[in-house]
Amino acid sequence: MLNSLKHNTDTLSEWHKLFTKKQKTYFSKHSYFHWKNVKSLGIPTSKNKNWKYTSLAKLFANHFIESINNYISIEKKNSLGLQLNSYTLVFINGNFSHSLSDNNIGNWKIQTKYEKNNQLTKNLISSDIFLHLIESLSKKIIKILLPKGKIEKIPLYILHINQGSKEKNTLTTINCQYHIELETGSEGQIIEHFVSDNCFDTHFNGTKTSIIINNNANLNYIKLGLENYVSYHFGYNEIYINHDSIVNSNIIMLGAKFNRHKTSVKINGKGSYLRINSLLMPQKNTINEIRTYLEHNSSNCKSKQLHKIIVHKYGKGIFNGLIKVNKYAKQTTSSMINNNLLLDKLSKVNSKPQLKIYTDDIKCTHASTTGYLDTEQILYLRSRGISYKNAKKMIILSFFSDFIEKIHNKKLQQITLTHIYKILKNYK
Repeated sequence: MLNSLKHNTDTLSEWHKLFTKKQKTYFSKHSYFHWKNVKSLGIPTSKNKNWKYTSLAKLFANHFIESINNYISIEKKNSLGLQLNSYTLVFINGNFSHSLSDNNIGNWKIQTKYEKNNQLTKNLISSDIFLHLIESLSKKIIKILLPKGKIEKIPLYILHINQGSKEKNTLTTINCQYHIELETGSEGQIIEHFVSDNCFDTHFNGTKTSIIINNNANLNYIKLGLENYVSYHFGYNEIYINHDSIVNSNIIMLGAKFNRHKTSVKINGKGSYLRINSLLMPQKNTINEIRTYLEHNSSNCKSKQLHKIIVHKYGKGIFNGLIKVNKYAKQTTSSMINNNLLLDKLSKVNSKPQLKIYTDDIKCTHASTTGYLDTEQILYLRSRGISYKNAKKMIILSFFSDFIEKIHNKKLQQITLTHIYKILKNYK
């Protein structure tokens, strides 16, 4: 207990040093506001309901140091990135790389020196210590805009290459913020891809993305996390949706020692449609957590959520989702489904879907299932001449096939499947 308290004190002290150093070069009242929240909230423990199933002891046993950009060649970037037909933006440790990014990004506009004075960055939809930490330690906000009426058919591919520390029990600390806006009548796809520079160096990556979807706009958003298994990732997406708009969000986290991603959404305009999907595959003592918070604040809107977790080899999966339907959101249709598959007796899942409804004339449902592979299905496939190992893999693949179909990019569907096959390669 005393050792844990010491680690917590050391962590706050190291974060404060990083904050003080950052403020000397990138002074911001906004950052100071969020640092005060970090101090007031303090290090979370299992007594906090939002961290009840999530142990952070291993994280806080590390030292936190400033990230330093090392050279990344074009060849290295190409080997780490996805081969997509896209416009590409590259960030090294959260810093924009002009030399590795495309000069032509179609209809998209990027502003790399967007000041931290946006009201959205102060009034958060949800709040926890790591979100405030990202706000306080990030140097600037990158703004990405799709102008009014622009239909961009080529995806914007954002590649995040993170470099870690070679020192034992030391995490390179990377924090970055993005503000994405689709103006009225615009339509586009964004693919965010997180990778590590190598398999061995350790880093802490915190990322916060605020997204504004204006009237009659359409966004297809995909996040693919493939960081190494010795690093930590905390991700927060905050989405504001106006009238008659469509948002598809797919979160795919297949790497990192610890993953925690939260998507928070306010549907503020009538006639809009939202879909949130996620796929997690914790294994080998890793922890993956997906959280969603959705407010329906206007009438005649629809939302659907599908969250899949496949766990094996001492892995742990956590799902927590809340749908809140406020009094003006009549004729809302909303559903949230969480399906979990345990591949062995050593795996764990905690699931908590929730509804809060403050009006009538709505259709809202939630469901959660957790189970092991069906032995009767395995026996049936074996009776058809399929080996025991292949029978199990077929059932696993069928478990997440409906999720794969919801990725609105054929190339990315294949890339996701390839990485899943790699994870399952040694599964017996």
